[in-house]
Amino acid sequence: MEILELVLATFGSLFALGSLAGSLFLIRRASRFNERVRAEITAAAPPFHPPATLVVPSRGDPNALEPNLRALLRQDYPALETILVVDSRADPLFALCERLCAELAPGRARAVATEDFPVTARASGKCAAQVRGLREVSPISQVLAFADDDITPPPEWLSRLVTPLGDDKVAVTTAYRWYVSSGGGLASHIRSAWSQTGLHIMFDPKWNFAWGGGMAMRREDFDKWQVAKGWENAISDDYVVTISAKKDGRAITFVPLALAPSRESVTFSQLLEWCRRQTFMTRIYDPHLWKFALAPYLLFNGTMVLGFAVLLAAAVGVAIPFWALLAAAAFAMHFPLNLVKNAVYYRGISVMLPQRASELRSLFGAYLIGGSLSPFVMIWALLKTRDLRHIEWRGRKYEVNGPLDVRPL
Repeated sequence: MEILELVLATFGSLFALGSLAGSLFLIRRASRFNERVRAEITAAAPPFHPPATLVVPSRGDPNALEPNLRALLRQDYPALETILVVDSRADPLFALCERLCAELAPGRARAVATEDFPVTARASGKCAAQVRGLREVSPISQVLAFADDDITPPPEWLSRLVTPLGDDKVAVTTAYRWYVSSGGGLASHIRSAWSQTGLHIMFDPKWNFAWGGGMAMRREDFDKWQVAKGWENAISDDYVVTISAKKDGRAITFVPLALAPSRESVTFSQLLEWCRRQTFMTRIYDPHLWKFALAPYLLFNGTMVLGFAVLLAAAVGVAIPFWALLAAAAFAMHFPLNLVKNAVYYRGISVMLPQRASELRSLFGAYLIGGSLSPFVMIWALLKTRDLRHIEWRGRKYEVNGPLDVRPL
């Protein structure tokens, strides 16, 4: 028994120290992320603003979407046309889009309906809308940009997003969303923190991706990759672009100052459905990233819970060996170190959204609470999507059996 206990003590202690070092490494990685953000912002590229088309699929409550659509139509970009795509002309949202186009960008923006030229039923509603919008693109447009209707970008957003395309080594530029959770409850704060996990990999060429809520590419590349054809059979627009760019061997470049604020509150049921859908998209289009996320989340959070359980048992009088108490304390340290990591990343958000710095400071405490719970939601979503085949997205249900095998239900 003494030999066995010595082996357990040695292994447990080394494992605990190794996992603790892992948490410290993640904090250092967060600091390096912020350093990269500042470096990218400081090293501004020369302006590159060729004629461009911005396509915005839109669906939902007109009153909720109007501020976002106004912001998208007010982009300060020369030689820009904007195409808003709504499912049906009978939708009240279509009338709003027409009115806003006439008010804010007359002659430079228009609303169209997917029903006018419906594509294959195998495409998601968003992909179908974008394929419809492409029929309207001006012959002179050299850049194609795409945006979601739930972001409220500043006027210079598109200009910042397109500029890095002046470098031929850049295939796609991408923004990312930041959920501003003021006015929302705990579920909204958890989603804000959960969504940030995608931001962490945006500077890593192996794992990064083009985010469909805000991305831009040269038209010649878009046509060469046959992206529109891929969208006709896809549920995720961004991963089709990501796969194409990486096969081409050129960079997907994240633009920090194109981080786009989004204001939406969610309930817990909406949060879980959203997280499950996002994770499902990753498993379908990038299974290696899905597997890459599963192991560390299970390891760090599983050992953290184990550590707290052992310390609690010791606190109520259970006899615990000294080495096990030390290991448990190291495991339990994952919790405060995770908060430190989140705080470091959060500081970088203020750098990317300077116009919202005051509001972000007021949300810091709520964000940390959400961040302390989001890893457990992540584990739930990863496990829940192991064999998932059916999802619901903006009121439509789909059966998905592969990247290009989508069957609306």
